[in-house]
Amino acid sequence: MIRMVIMIYKIYRSVVYINKGEYDEAIKNYNKAIEIKLHLTETYSYSYIDEAYNNKRGV
Repeated sequence: MIRMVIMIYKIYRSVVYINKGEYDEAIKNYNKAIEIKLHLTETYSYSYIDEAYNNKRGV
């Protein structure tokens, strides 16, 4: 249960970093959430991580 809470926290934190334009921090938090390897990570929309990578590259 604790791992799931940490993973969700990292995902939401990534969204905040994306909105602030801090794409490196967003990517770092998403990578940590993915490391936890919970089923919820796989079912959560990956559109935010795509947005972070695209914005960092200027796409």
